[in-house]
Order: sequence, then C-alpha cells, then structure tokens
Amino acid sequence: MNYNSADVPSKFRADIYLLGITIIWGASFVAVKTALDFSSPFLFLSMRFFLATLILFILFRKSIMRIDKETLKAGLFVGMLVGIGYGSQTLGLDYTTASKSAFITGTFVILVPIFSIFFEKIIPRKLLWVGVAFAIVGLYLLTSPEGGEFNIGDKYTALGAVAFGAHTVSLQLYSKRHDFIQLTFLQVIVTGFIGLISALQFETPRFEANYTLFSIIAGTAIFPTVLCFYIMTKYQRHTSSTRAAIIYSFEPVSGALFAYLILDELLGTRGIAGAILIFVGMLISELKKRKTVT
Repeated sequence: MNYNSADVPSKFRADIYLLGITIIWGASFVAVKTALDFSSPFLFLSMRFFLATLILFILFRKSIMRIDKETLKAGLFVGMLVGIGYGSQTLGLDYTTASKSAFITGTFVILVPIFSIFFEKIIPRKLLWVGVAFAIVGLYLLTSPEGGEFNIGDKYTALGAVAFGAHTVSLQLYSKRHDFIQLTFLQVIVTGFIGLISALQFETPRFEANYTLFSIIAGTAIFPTVLCFYIMTKYQRHTSSTRAAIIYSFEPVSGALFAYLILDELLGTRGIAGAILIFVGMLISELKKRKTVT
C-alpha cells in the first residue's frame, strides 16, 4: 500500500527538512563525545535508542499497535542496516582514527547511486554524479584522514558505510510502501537491541550515573533519534536516494562547525575548503534539467 498523501511536499522542501536533520546530527557529535566520558559506547547507544523507542511508543502507540507482517519485515530489515551501520562505526573507532572513520563512513555517498541502479532500477542523472564527486572530495579535505594502512578498524567502518548506503536506498523503497511512523519505530527499536547485544559482546559495559549523562541520553533520544528518524523516514521518499545521500554528507560539516563553536576545535584551511565543496555538491544536486531520470 502506498502511504503518500495527496499533499506531497516539493522535492526542494523535502531536501530542506533532510538538511535540517544533518544539522541536528552534527550538533549531537559534541553531546555524544561528552557522554562517552561517562559511558561505554554501545551501552550509551542502546540506552539512547531504547528511550527513543519508549517515546515513540507513547506518542504513536495506536499506529504502532497496527503494524502488519509486511511492515514488520521491512522495518526489521532497515532497522538492522541502521544498527549494523552504527555498531560497525562505533567498533571501528576502537582501532582507527576519528578522521579516517569520518571519511570512510562518508563514502556511503558514492555507494547510494550504485545501489540505486541495482535495487531501484534508477540511473542517477549526470549532475547527481557530479554532486557525489564534489561531496567525496570535500569529505576527504574536511576529515583529513590520517594513516595509510587499511587496518581492522577501517574494515569495520567500511562495513558500516555499506550498511548506511544500503539503508538509504532501502528506506527510499520501503517508506513509499509502508506507514512511515511504524518504520521509524522499528528502525529505532532494532538499533537499540543491536546496541545492547554489541555492548555485551564487544565491550566491558561502563556507566557512571550523573546528571550530565542522563541529560545527554534524554536529549539525543529526543532530537537526533526520535525527531530526525521521523523526519528522515517521512521526507526522504519525496526526493531521490542519491540526492538524499549528498545532503547527508553535510553532517560532518555541521559537526565540525559545532565542534569549533563549542569545543574550540579548529577547522583549518583544508576543512573550510572541504566544507565548501560539500556545499557545492549539494547545490549541484539541486540543479534540474527538463527531463530527469531520478
């Protein structure tokens, strides 16, 4: 069943909403960085997503209680991809540098149009490929990846990038066929369980209870999780998956900006150039021709 309403937002308006969530995600980097001083990564991830699950259930319990078998299967699949993405990225950070992690994760931008060809049967138009190229070069300059050897942490992170790319395309397909609120709930709860399993499997759980940690868990559950997953699932279906991926590449730009404003971390000349290139890639993706294939 198609859940698109008659009042379909314009692609530009959908893109603005998606850009908005990258700003929230970027701001959350600072909060998560602080939270990890008091909690092990996977345990924090599970608590954040389980609290988000509870909030979503309270807000939308009537819709959630009507989840059918087909929606359940779709939600479990896209949720598994999100959980693998977050889990692999977090595990990889134990073995590789933050800059390499950021760049490798960002390469999911180039995987999305490739997945689109195979799974959506859509060949992205040339301008979108140009936008992807600008975004990838911009990500490289922005993150300034260090270390030439491809280590085990990089492999875990690359697995996460593949999962994020597959998730973007899968969400594009399933959000057009199923209730977006139900899909949002399923993605969040599955990620919570993957975080908990990973905490028990890959780390010695650590949790130093204090006001700062509890407030960050609550804040990240509400804004970058409940709000952003809701917006992403609702509005990504109104744009192309490749264009959405280019927009999502703005997340590290947002993260770097908030790190500069709050943590006094310097962006540098390369970083500024990278941010500009990512922004240019986004603008190119918005250019239109009379006939498009997306």
